[in-house]
Amino acid sequence: MESTNEWTVGEFNEPGMVANFERQGMENDLALKELIANSIDADATITDLYEYKDNVYLSDNGKGISIKENEHMFSAYRENHGREKKLGVSGIGGKLATLTLSKDGNIYTDVELHSNGADGYLTTIIEWSTIMKDKKYAKRIKTRKMSDENIEYFKSKLGENTGTIYKFKKTENIQRLMKYYFEDTSGLTLDKTFAYVFGKFPVDMRFNGVSIKKYNYFGGYNHEYIINEEVEIYQFEGRNKKIEYYIHEDGKYYDKNYNKKDTTAKKRIIDEPITLKIACRNERNNKKGDNKLSIYDLPDEDDGHYRISDYDSQYLNFEKSYDEYTECFAETQIIRNNQSITGVKIYGYKHTSSRGSKESGLKICGLRSEISYETISEQSNILDRELGIQLNKNQHSKELPKELASIISHMRKKCYNELIKKIKSSSPEPPSPELSSPEPPSPEPSSPEQPSQEPSSPEPPSPEQPSQEPSSPELSTHEPSTPESSRHEAFPVSEPLRHEPSTPEPSTRPEESPRPEESPVPEPPTHETEETYSPIPGPIIQKHQKLPLSKKQLDEIIEKITSNKDTLQYDSDLLSFYNKMCLN
Repeated sequence: MESTNEWTVGEFNEPGMVANFERQGMENDLALKELIANSIDADATITDLYEYKDNVYLSDNGKGISIKENEHMFSAYRENHGREKKLGVSGIGGKLATLTLSKDGNIYTDVELHSNGADGYLTTIIEWSTIMKDKKYAKRIKTRKMSDENIEYFKSKLGENTGTIYKFKKTENIQRLMKYYFEDTSGLTLDKTFAYVFGKFPVDMRFNGVSIKKYNYFGGYNHEYIINEEVEIYQFEGRNKKIEYYIHEDGKYYDKNYNKKDTTAKKRIIDEPITLKIACRNERNNKKGDNKLSIYDLPDEDDGHYRISDYDSQYLNFEKSYDEYTECFAETQIIRNNQSITGVKIYGYKHTSSRGSKESGLKICGLRSEISYETISEQSNILDRELGIQLNKNQHSKELPKELASIISHMRKKCYNELIKKIKSSSPEPPSPELSSPEPPSPEPSSPEQPSQEPSSPEPPSPEQPSQEPSSPELSTHEPSTPESSRHEAFPVSEPLRHEPSTPEPSTRPEESPRPEESPVPEPPTHETEETYSPIPGPIIQKHQKLPLSKKQLDEIIEKITSNKDTLQYDSDLLSFYNKMCLN
């Protein structure tokens, strides 16, 4: 008999694998975000988390789940979206999410999944109580055709449409989740909210039937920003297969120090770039959210305006400390297939440094940055690996490759310098001592000679302004629910929480307050005499001038507004016009 000195070993230990399901860093909020991401992958336009009696439900109006998709869904670590740009990564997130939300103290409860998909109505029972007790997962998920009773309740919620409904026991675990992430978010920073994580998707997220207002700092119109830059960054394979990052601009490539690079002999890793966005909004607000100002009128003392935009103030919890709720503004956010994953700190732009001065507050927190990329969801994805995306997207090193981080730092510095130039170029001149005289003031002998300023016609705003707000995506109409008398306890759904066509999401643009009726302005004591209108040379209004204005000043302002009324569509336009025309 021939002997051998070689043999093979290696196997998966199922009890050990099951025992480690609960040690994957899947917290309650991350579990719910994982399931909502699955709904978005299923093309849902509405999701709703609601409670009824002893249960909590998560529903969506996506395409539902077929028999084959159901088998794949519960195949642990299976690559389900290998050639698609989806939010899933590893084939384990959905399983871990239902496990986490099934937990009640130290025990596990069962989870039900009801779906109407390509193969009709299906019910899946996930018996986590026995799976975790026996430490056996294979062939433990039960799927069957949905009962007539449950079909009736499914239709009362979603009508004849496709979709999916998860059913959980209303445990203390889930009640805490609903309280701290939906009912009272005072303990959260903005980047942890569902509004922030899914802010870029056209999905109507609801809690107990009420839509959640989504946050997207970079989703405004061009005229809402003083700085709004986009930079393409490509990956190339360098020596020893090391990944190199280059800025792409006007058909040329540049390294992190903006030196031109010849990449003809290099292999580009993927065809689509990483997009770096850097922006700063025009309208600012203070630490309490009650003092809206233009970025051209920032006060000498920093009361929050340098870090906080007026857009932010609609979402912030001002009960938290100033440093705490602005910390995420200093981080560069990683956006994968439109989902916000995490924020990373870039050297030289750490939040602790923003406390040094008002300028550092504007540089580090007022100017925002994010990197976004689209990629297929295969497990061997190079971009995911390079950017530190883990199995369930919930764990991250909070670091980026050094070359990429250097490019972000360089571009942020470049954009900050442009920001300061724009602010200074539109800043008013120092006040003149002769405010009441209609004649241009002459400089004092000891003052340096200043060139006289000729009045000029305002230029139209550079960003192209759209004629109307974008409308929310049209949502599918659902059939009315069955009468209350026909309800049963097998699969209850609360009456006020059924999916209805969603009203368009409210605009994030602050509402314009109605203009008060103008009262007659008393004539100030002045040397003015009635004469033919002629433009005032120099500034029309001095920065520190006290009211009332002279008649000639008022006539000049009215003349300029009348001649430029077609370009003044929004509050920000009028504010910018005031700064640029009346103070220059």
